[in-house]
Parts: sequence; C-alpha cells; structure tokens
Amino acid sequence: MTPSVCASIAASTVQKTMRLLRKAEKNNANLIEFRLDHLEKNYRMSDLISSTRLPRIATNRSANEGGKFRGEETNRVQSLLQAAEAGCEFVDLELAMENVGSIIRKAKRLGVQVIISYHDFQRTPDLQELRRILEKQMNLGADICKIVSTAKEQSDNLRILEFVFNASRKTKVVSFAMGKLGVVSRVLSPIYGASFTFASVERGAESAAGQLTLDEIKNAYRSMRL
Repeated sequence: MTPSVCASIAASTVQKTMRLLRKAEKNNANLIEFRLDHLEKNYRMSDLISSTRLPRIATNRSANEGGKFRGEETNRVQSLLQAAEAGCEFVDLELAMENVGSIIRKAKRLGVQVIISYHDFQRTPDLQELRRILEKQMNLGADICKIVSTAKEQSDNLRILEFVFNASRKTKVVSFAMGKLGVVSRVLSPIYGASFTFASVERGAESAAGQLTLDEIKNAYRSMRL
C-alpha cells in the first residue's frame, strides 16, 4: 500500500497559495487542504477550487480550534458552503461547532463529503474517550472522522495508532498526535489504517505543530519501501 498524504496549504495570499500548490503537485501530494483561515479576504473561492485537479479539502479553522479566523461564525460557515458549491470534494467541520448537525446536512445537500474534526491541544485522550468521540462523529454522518490530539509522551503515539487500527475497520478515519513527540503517529497512521495524513509543502509553511514537510514524509515512506 502507498500511504496518502494531504498537503496543507496555509498561506496569506493567493499568489503564495498558488506557488505552494504547484510545488505540492510536483512533489506528488495525494490531496490538497486549503486553509482559508490563513488567506487574506481578497480571493475568489471558485478560482481557488478550480486551481487543481487533486482532491481538495476546504478548512476554515476558528481561533479556538487552533486557526486564524476571527470573524463572524456565520461568515466562516458560509465560506465552507461556498467551497462545496464551487466543487470542493471535502469540507472540514469541527465537532464542537454550534448547530453542527444542521451545517452537515446543508453541506451534504451540496454534494460535498464532510470531515468532522476534533482537536485536543492539551493531551491525548484515553482509548475509551477516543471511541466516544468517534461514535459522535459517526452518528452525525461523518464521511471521514478526524481526531487529532497532542502528544505529551512517546506512548501517546502507540495509543493513537491502536485507536486508528481499530477505528478504521468501522469508518474512514484520520488521526494522529500533534507536537514534536507526535511525529511517529503522523507518519505511521496511514499504515495502521488512516485514510491519509497531513504534511506542509515546505519548512516554515506548517499549519500545525509537529507537521513534517511533504518531502520528509514521502522520503520516510520510500525508506520503508511503501
């Protein structure tokens, strides 16, 4: 099997976004995540979504979920629905969003697949709690359940990988631990059953702590003969 890697593009301008996008395509990214919360407001959603033939994820992360969006929540939600209307294959909606069920239904009516995401910036929950979060996401109709924790010790990687191995038998899942200590889970989670993992396009363009570059993670897979 060849692990899938999503290149997360978190740039402030459309020009920088396009440069990183072309580099991601050249370096064989499998998916693209557009981090709308990093972009300045003067962009056209249709132009952004039509800029690549790779599968696209639209993410507009709020400040309390580790992102940079600080406007009205209705505008944040609208930008994600606009991405769906423009032909984006996936939108990322946080489990903690107000009225998340209603927003999921609106997104699905537009034909987009929904990633329901959960982030813990303090720790890695135990397996029982991870399973409860997964059940909530599945009950809401997630097409992909994304659960991202923070590694405080190396053993957190083992817990996440065990969770991924079992969860991937029930549904499509993306799960790993952030931070320097979570790199192992970022690399290995697709091997344990995750649909894909995330990488930045180049050093300095990371969208989350502990994120490897696309080259680094692809080289790791090549060294493992994957």
